[in-house]
Amino acid sequence: MRLETICHGVALLLAGFLLLRVAALLLRVRWAHRAYTAVEPAHAPAPASDDRARGALLGLALGDAIGLPAESLPPWLIPLRSPSGPRPRHGILRLQRPAGEIPDDTQLVVCVARSIDPAGRYLHARFLDELRLWHGYRIAAGRACATAARRLRDAPELPAGVESEGNGAAMRVAPLALAHARDETPGALLAAVEENARATHTAPLALAGARLHALVLART
Repeated sequence: MRLETICHGVALLLAGFLLLRVAALLLRVRWAHRAYTAVEPAHAPAPASDDRARGALLGLALGDAIGLPAESLPPWLIPLRSPSGPRPRHGILRLQRPAGEIPDDTQLVVCVARSIDPAGRYLHARFLDELRLWHGYRIAAGRACATAARRLRDAPELPAGVESEGNGAAMRVAPLALAHARDETPGALLAAVEENARATHTAPLALAGARLHALVLART
């Protein structure tokens, strides 16, 4: 009888934990949708640069969304789960990732874009505020970015970056590269990229990847 009571208690605890997790994920999706309200741009760029920026950011967002169903899955499981290739899909285990959802890399690109003023200057304090708020509506977030955002939320006076060699910093540099695409020298771009990257990733390899990606984007 005692063993049966213990088993029932453990089952109730597990069920309660799973319900809380599902509720938190569903709420996070709702908050994410509210975070992307349509707003007018602060300034009107030239048509050519506007088309270039739209194309770069749209391509990034599409690639991120298409790859989301396969994110964090081992390579051997992807062809078994999606024989015809990864695609957005609904499912009981992925209610938090419906078709066309906005994953973490795209979310953080938007955070970076919101941190650039009309004159094209990167405002790091604004990005830290965006990152702190992002922790509440993150979707499929990487460990380093999620950890840094939580640290900013809980102790904003302390360094938040993680000694990680992940690609999270490199994935969000597109707005900075577009803002500095016409610069004659890359100094300002590289300084902004490194400052932004260190907010979440402090490993030399992660910083080098972010700088290289930004240079390629700015010159493409």
